[in-house]
Amino acid sequence: MTITDGTTVLREGVTAEYTLLLCTDGLTEARQGDGSRLGEDGPARRLSTAGRRGAGGLVAAVDQLLSDLGPGVSDDTALLALSVPPPGRTADPAPAAVPTAEPAQENW
Repeated sequence: MTITDGTTVLREGVTAEYTLLLCTDGLTEARQGDGSRLGEDGPARRLSTAGRRGAGGLVAAVDQLLSDLGPGVSDDTALLALSVPPPGRTADPAPAAVPTAEPAQENW
């Protein structure tokens, strides 16, 4: 994996809501039904139909994706989603707690 620095400037007049999703490797290393890993591009491919729902909606969509993958998720997964609403629109209120799966039993 290559890590690069970058900057994105959100200018006035932008009509779409921008949402940034940061996640740990528990999401990208999750296994799909065919045994292949979801991969770095997999979450974007699988969530592209989720629509624009802001940070709360995106986290809920990832939670559903993880539930759908079921036993393919074997590592802990942490998410941070940040949204910037378009001008003139306030941010949607944060949703109530997003349900999470029970933590896996750790073998130390």
